[in-house]
Amino acid sequence: MNDWFIPRIHREPIPAPTIDPDFDQLNPPQRVVESIRFFVLSSEHWLSSDGLLRAWLRATLRIFCPLLAILPTITFVLWQMALWAGFLVTISKSIVIVPLAVLAAIILIKLSVRMLGGH
Repeated sequence: MNDWFIPRIHREPIPAPTIDPDFDQLNPPQRVVESIRFFVLSSEHWLSSDGLLRAWLRATLRIFCPLLAILPTITFVLWQMALWAGFLVTISKSIVIVPLAVLAAIILIKLSVRMLGGH
């Protein structure tokens, strides 16, 4: 799988991250954001400086984002099918049990009439 997937990923080397030259002039919330940005980019550069990780994530998101949009619909349809299958089983039981109950009642009535002396 890797031989098929990895060579087709377009990757570009990631340059080493630098801190904003105006870091000293930033207010505290902006410094926090800049520090987090630098940390994330440094981590990415440390993990995969050749850009393979970024390219792999990009390719994976291209595959799975459409799936994330479709899967809830598929799950809903399958759930509805299971629900209706349950309804059909309940209806089928009723279709079988009711005639059998009526037949048993008729037989019991006939037996009762015969035992009581009727024809």
